[in-house]
Amino acid sequence: MDGFNTSSIIYNVSTNVTDVNRSLAPAEILLIYILPIIIFVGLFGNVASFVVFLDKELRHISSSVYIMAVLCSDTGMLLNQTLVWLEALRINPWFGQGMCKLFVFSGFVFAFLSEWYVVCITVENYVTLRHPTKIKTLCTIRRAVIVTTSLATLAVSSYFIYLFTTGTDNGYCNNNMTSKLEQIYFYVDNIATLLLPTIVVFVLLAAIVLQVIKSIKSKRRMSLSKTNKKKSSIPQVRVAKMLFVLSISAFVLSTPDHVVKLYFSMSGLIFLKLTETQKLTFLVFMFLYYTRFSTKFFILIAFSKNFRKKLLSKIKCDKNLYDMVQSKESSAVHHVATNTSPTS
Repeated sequence: MDGFNTSSIIYNVSTNVTDVNRSLAPAEILLIYILPIIIFVGLFGNVASFVVFLDKELRHISSSVYIMAVLCSDTGMLLNQTLVWLEALRINPWFGQGMCKLFVFSGFVFAFLSEWYVVCITVENYVTLRHPTKIKTLCTIRRAVIVTTSLATLAVSSYFIYLFTTGTDNGYCNNNMTSKLEQIYFYVDNIATLLLPTIVVFVLLAAIVLQVIKSIKSKRRMSLSKTNKKKSSIPQVRVAKMLFVLSISAFVLSTPDHVVKLYFSMSGLIFLKLTETQKLTFLVFMFLYYTRFSTKFFILIAFSKNFRKKLLSKIKCDKNLYDMVQSKESSAVHHVATNTSPTS
């Protein structure tokens, strides 16, 4: 059963990429030239962002736990896509059953986690803006660690079956589930990875926007100025704008892809039987979805003053370390050259 859910499309495109390239020149451009740009820009940005969030000041904010978690899952998705790119280049990436199993399993796991970690970020922001008095009890490091770990455990245990039902067949990575079991997983994954997180994020974002509008129109801002100053000193409040942009960007980039996949899935269509226009539309929306895994670094730079400060500090520190090492190496070379030079 060929599904159009977030995770299984990775599997479908990778196994059918040759047919897609033959029928659609734009698809070949997307897969061979655009995909590696998304992958490598995203990998660099995600790793750099993760390193910055290891800073002592940043990692002691509960929202940072969710951001670091989503950076990890996004990185996993991008690494997963390198195999799709290799397939598009006619390089067989399936170096055995193990690679095939890992590809499909990790694709499902990371897609699930990326969706639900964004939900966590949105919930954190919702609590911050709608229920600021509950920040100290609900937005804690301990709670964030428990939630992210629990979601990771749920994802691994839910999709663990793919390590046993996936294998290579004539050089392609195929799923060997029974049709009944595959249908169950298909619908469950559609709900868990596409429908439910999209609805939750939409409702929470709508509530956040309404709260912001209400705050702007409030006639009591002058009398609450002291309270607002106290709120602004809370770390979660200071990063509220950045969290909102992270959530809404993920929502905007994902929703067209999710809607199209759900429509095609519920219609009983399969990828290779779509019209040329449908295939191209599908792939464009899918690549728009892929960009959500590689844009967070730029969002953090644009909307987080503290992130920019820590990033520049990290760059300066690394530059100073590099200059120090270079200076020591130059001194060592000069010392050796002086000792080995002939005496007059």
